[in-house]
Amino acid sequence: MALAQTQASGTVLSSEDGEPVVGASLKIVGTKIGAVTDIDGHFSVVVPTGSKLEVSYLGMITKVVSASIDTTIQDSLVE
Repeated sequence: MALAQTQASGTVLSSEDGEPVVGASLKIVGTKIGAVTDIDGHFSVVVPTGSKLEVSYLGMITKVVSASIDTTIQDSLVE
C-alpha cells in the first residue's frame, strides 16, 4: 500500500538572535527517519502527508511541529 508523501523543508532559527541553528536534528515522529540542518539552518526531508517533525538541538527546547513546505521553526534556549 502506497502512502501519500510530501517534501517538508524549511529553516531552524534561534529565537534569541534570529541566527540559523546549524546541526539541529529533525525526526519524523514515530519513525527513525530524519534530517539535520545545514550551515544556513535549512533542512529538507520527504515525509508521509500529515506527519509531525520533532526538532531538537543541544541546549534548546525540543519542539514538535507539523511537517510542511517552507517552514520556519524558532527554537529557544533551555532556561
